[in-house]
Amino acid sequence: DTADSAAGSSSRKIAVGSTHIVIIAGNTNVLRSSDGVTWSAVGYSASAHSIDGNTNTGTIAINQSTSATVVRRSTDNGATWGNATGTIAQIGGGIRCNPATGVWIVWDGTTSTAAAMRSTDDAATFSAVTISHASVIRNIVNNEASGGTAIWLGAINGTTILKSTDDGATWSTGTALSWTAGSNISYGNGYFVVCATSTTYQYAYSTDGTSWTYKPLPLQVTNIGIWYADGYWWYVPAGASGGGLARTADITASVVAWEMIPAGIGGGAYSGANQLRAFNGSVYVGLVNGSLSQTALKLTV
Repeated sequence: DTADSAAGSSSRKIAVGSTHIVIIAGNTNVLRSSDGVTWSAVGYSASAHSIDGNTNTGTIAINQSTSATVVRRSTDNGATWGNATGTIAQIGGGIRCNPATGVWIVWDGTTSTAAAMRSTDDAATFSAVTISHASVIRNIVNNEASGGTAIWLGAINGTTILKSTDDGATWSTGTALSWTAGSNISYGNGYFVVCATSTTYQYAYSTDGTSWTYKPLPLQVTNIGIWYADGYWWYVPAGASGGGLARTADITASVVAWEMIPAGIGGGAYSGANQLRAFNGSVYVGLVNGSLSQTALKLTV
């Protein structure tokens, strides 16, 4: 195993465009790389919170965490930046793209009352979309499908699952979870996956948010999430010391075979991870730093 890193104080999120991987480091620093080895800093003065990318078009967009009311947008894989059109009231939350359709959703992550915003032109313009929910939205993802098959699911601070079957245009509720969701919901290889918060030590998977199957996590520690990348499901625990991940090719097996991976995260402690993405044959983990200098860890396993 090998591990490389991009420098900075803390990587909040990772985005993958059509030719580059782009990360947020230290909130106001944007770094990009075409190979994961050589990184360049991009001029970016705003305070960034969440980032995502369109792997088909190279559009990268950032939801900010200051009082700014615009989404920052790049159409050249993060090299240059401008503002999207449309007043964005949802600061400090998240942003997500469906690369198959160019639809984007941006949402507030601080209150339980704010509506989300939606773009149908690859984050160029945003308009309001109503997502009714009783608590703070944790995360929103989609199945990266086109046409009438695009499904979006969202997890809130509770058991409710938010659901859209028309590419984010209208929202209802899916089948509720049997426990409170943690901070992450993800999609990959045909399944939505959400982890429980606190000490439940379980995850649940579903093809469409209609029914959920529950499985135990590989470690009984506070969890961050499970992501799909490079043919595997990756489990990232919080507060690990000296590194350590787990991966499996099949999270639906009757007995899931998890492979523990001492990822070599600099021998230090980190307080968790907030994203895991595949790019150019490697897997990248965005770290919430403790004593480490890394912001994005590149794994070759």
